[in-house]
Amino acid sequence: MKINRLTEYYVFPIFTYISLSVLTYIVLYHFNIVENWPSNTTLNSGDAGYYHSIMSEGYQASGKHSNNAGFFPLFAYLWRCTNLNFVGISIFNGLLYLFSLSFLCKILKPDRTTLGFFMASPYLFFMWVPLSESLFFFFCVPILYGIIKDKWKYIFVGVFLASLTRPIFLFFIPAFVGMTLMSQPIEKNLSATTWKKIIFKYLLPCLLGVSMVVIFQYYQTGRWFIYFELQSTIWGRAFNYGPIFPLGYNTPYWNLNGSYLSFWIGAFTSIVGLKLLIDWFRKKEILSQLKNYELFSIIFICMSLMSILFFNATWMWNPSPDNSTGFMSTHFTGINRYIHPTAFFLVLLSYIFKTQKLKSTHYLWIFI
Repeated sequence: MKINRLTEYYVFPIFTYISLSVLTYIVLYHFNIVENWPSNTTLNSGDAGYYHSIMSEGYQASGKHSNNAGFFPLFAYLWRCTNLNFVGISIFNGLLYLFSLSFLCKILKPDRTTLGFFMASPYLFFMWVPLSESLFFFFCVPILYGIIKDKWKYIFVGVFLASLTRPIFLFFIPAFVGMTLMSQPIEKNLSATTWKKIIFKYLLPCLLGVSMVVIFQYYQTGRWFIYFELQSTIWGRAFNYGPIFPLGYNTPYWNLNGSYLSFWIGAFTSIVGLKLLIDWFRKKEILSQLKNYELFSIIFICMSLMSILFFNATWMWNPSPDNSTGFMSTHFTGINRYIHPTAFFLVLLSYIFKTQKLKSTHYLWIFI
């Protein structure tokens, strides 16, 4: 398929879907089903306020925004360069996401049904708000391209910039190690050549990126490793030996149910990853079952779940709508952002739809 036909094949459904989504939002807002219209006030919510404080004032170790060092810098400083307001940067993020998705479709060539299911995730709204997901998605496209085409420079640039954007770049480390080791017979994995490839080709840009974040934050706050300090002391994200079930989230019930869906996506992906690991230990050829970039994406999403189970905070949450009772539980916080608005989720969906013959009833349940 020629490039121009390929572009038309994907760009048209992408923009059709977005146009229908916008039209639906306008209709729902007109009938007061949706209460808020995007504005500089409504978009200044949650983590967007922290990014805006970094954009306008830099990192702070004290004062009103003393916790803003709990976020990585690249998106905030790109926002500063654009000098846009909350609405403007949201539009910028949305257009960046659409451009990245169009280019990713050229690389992956997913079925349009698969693409539709990916775009239908409600958690892709993170691409249209003043947050770093869209920029991270943009940098992950050259990573996948570099893996597929075996072009190291694309991987290096993508990983380095992604590691300045969002802390979940840390999931790249086990994903790269697992992809490299499992892509060859187990007997070769003690060779110096294999580990030189892992360290210098994949882990070096991760190390350079996070080192720059640490040094930059120290320069502005005077505290080393302040990001990791705040994550553990303020948000409770530190290693624990196991989750406390049932997993919870003090949030509206529709979002809690969406988090459970994300949990089961992660759990299913982990089962697939475990099977591949067992097959590799049994000396089966893993790349006969899937491509190396698909293996990378599966490990990335497995790590998204593991980070929730073993690194998320344990806080009180209320399991009843009237908030009359509550108990300690490992929080779901972040699981939707880690899985859905990533290029690797589209890779996972493409892999599943490619390997499984779905019936019409299956499509109905997925749609619901």
